[in-house]
Amino acid sequence: PNLDADRVGVFGGSHGGFMTGHLLGTGDEIFKAGCLWNPVTNMGAMMAATEIPEWIVEEGLSRKLGEPIWPLSPEEVQELYRRSPISTVRKVRPEAGVMVVLGDADHR
Repeated sequence: PNLDADRVGVFGGSHGGFMTGHLLGTGDEIFKAGCLWNPVTNMGAMMAATEIPEWIVEEGLSRKLGEPIWPLSPEEVQELYRRSPISTVRKVRPEAGVMVVLGDADHR
């Protein structure tokens, strides 16, 4: 009820950072700033370096846990990119404040 529409921000860590990136990437004027803490920004790139590839194929390709992970087709790699916040970075409003916080010990 007492929300100042000129000061709405969004914050999230890990998967929340992934979602924050998506929200900022809509270009919607509701969010004036955002903070992504240890976010997943590109699932295709993360696939080669993560210890949780199951999360990527479930989140990005809608596969069920337990289904084969490898190999990925070129179309699946493109789909992972399309479903990643990095694919909408050009839609982030230039005047929106964006902070990305990365932890030195984060595995991703």
